[in-house]
Amino acid sequence: MHHACDYVGQPRHVGGTRQVLTEGIVEALPGDDKKRLLIFADSRQDASHQARYINFAARYDRMRSRVVRVLRDEKQPIAFNALVEKLGALAADAGDNPHLRKLANGKYVIPRGAEEREVYLAWEEAPYWTILR
Repeated sequence: MHHACDYVGQPRHVGGTRQVLTEGIVEALPGDDKKRLLIFADSRQDASHQARYINFAARYDRMRSRVVRVLRDEKQPIAFNALVEKLGALAADAGDNPHLRKLANGKYVIPRGAEEREVYLAWEEAPYWTILR
């Protein structure tokens, strides 16, 4: 999102800055529970854009850091399908794939049914198709 700076009239990019600040603040909060952030905006439309952008950027950041983690752990080339499986396991550990099943003890498990598993893995795989196109 680009806006003109009120002081010098030059364009400034606020989306990336907002994301970096937001992630830093949220990560610095104490505790391990999932965190929520309340952002105020001048309009509903701006608030909607901010929410989508932050969710999108956070998902991509998680994806990139997990890919690096898997590749460092493997120390050798890995097939794309194997990478997606490992990303799915990391998502199960973190509980941040919406297609996981949550148990009564609060832990998340990978779906066992073929169709549910396919949807769960597609969630992990989807961001790559935008990058690999």
